[in-house]
Amino acid sequence: MLKNKIATIAHQLIALQIRVGALDAQAQGTDHSPLLTHDRGPQTDVNAILLPNGSTSLLVGANDIGSDNTTTWNVAALDNLGHGLHVGGGVVYSRLGQIASYDPGGGVLGFEERLYDPRHPTLDGYATLRLHKGVNLFGGERDITHSGRRTDFG
Repeated sequence: MLKNKIATIAHQLIALQIRVGALDAQAQGTDHSPLLTHDRGPQTDVNAILLPNGSTSLLVGANDIGSDNTTTWNVAALDNLGHGLHVGGGVVYSRLGQIASYDPGGGVLGFEERLYDPRHPTLDGYATLRLHKGVNLFGGERDITHSGRRTDFG
């Protein structure tokens, strides 16, 4: 019983997100964002969400860990607007940006978008399919609005 209460408290304090994905090949002559190199992956991202069920959460993490000079960082505050909708902003991929996500707790499908980098405005969009509690598949596009967009899945 004590073990279950400790686990419940821990889940209310922090949620870990480990994402392993791969990008499709970059089209020739479509360099737009310095964050989207010719590398195809696999890419590993790790994020921690502090107070994931609170009215405000803090997302901190790293993207593309282990790559040559392209690891980026996230530090963003997220407001919980209810019904699985979160919006916020801060540092996204080491650039000023914002994040919005919709993930209803009992649902099978969720969505996320990230808009970042004022110098090279970049919009990413993802859909998430819940396979089991804590196990998801995701797919989407990095840099949706430019010809250099890259399909990302994992």
